[in-house]
Amino acid sequence: MSETVVLHEEYMTLGQLLKEAEVIQSGGQAKYFLSETPVEVDGVTENRRGRKLYDGMIVKVPEFGEFLVKKATPEEAALRKAEVEEKARVQAIVNQMNSEIKKKKKIQKRRKQEQMEKARKANKPTRRPNTAGPKAKKHSRKPNHATPKGTAPRVPGA
Repeated sequence: MSETVVLHEEYMTLGQLLKEAEVIQSGGQAKYFLSETPVEVDGVTENRRGRKLYDGMIVKVPEFGEFLVKKATPEEAALRKAEVEEKARVQAIVNQMNSEIKKKKKIQKRRKQEQMEKARKANKPTRRPNTAGPKAKKHSRKPNHATPKGTAPRVPGA
């Protein structure tokens, strides 16, 4: 007994069939899977993931079974179309929400930066202007306590 895989377009690729039939988890695994596993399409061994499959073709996958590719009925096509439209509608809502969240985060970041700048300016010590002129120097030398020549140094307590 074969499992039916519904064809929603004119054709589907072998890689798409393997993914839709849950033989592989992602399309990227198709190439490796086909290089390791002999898959038959209408009795001919096939290793190309891009092999086009049309209505009525049979695909045999060892350990997974036989798959019949069948064109979608008008009801299945209408249901699929509704699913695709709903998915697109939800994706548009998610994109809009993500955009709004991104804008809010940007505004919050800017406000936080402004607050930090304001706080930095408020806590900044004020500098006194140099009123002595541009050539004013600070006295960094220690006062000279040297004794004049010929005199003995003063001894405290004497």
